[in-house]
Amino acid sequence: MTDFQNEQCKYLIGKQAQVHKALSHPTRLEIIYFLQNGKKCVCEIVEKLEGEYSNISRHLSKLKGVGIIGSEKSGTNIYYYLKCPCILNFFSCVNDVIIGRIKEDAELIDNL
Repeated sequence: MTDFQNEQCKYLIGKQAQVHKALSHPTRLEIIYFLQNGKKCVCEIVEKLEGEYSNISRHLSKLKGVGIIGSEKSGTNIYYYLKCPCILNFFSCVNDVIIGRIKEDAELIDNL
């Protein structure tokens, strides 16, 4: 691998870390799951998550900043949508890891 490829690789890994960091908050995960059914107005997101507008807005900004979600303005409303719906496939994979771990833990407990 040349130095150029190393720099590209480091850049990509850094960007991946930013995406993972954006996914590291439960509220952001809830937002992503909520948006899987289509565009939602900020007011709908705030209502669904029963959060404070300013707090939800920060989470939306974080997700938008890494490219997971996008937004469109219509009149006075801002609508958010999943820009990268394949992120849900990643969540499915994570769920498989969690279920596997639960099964392993159950086997350990059964063997005690």
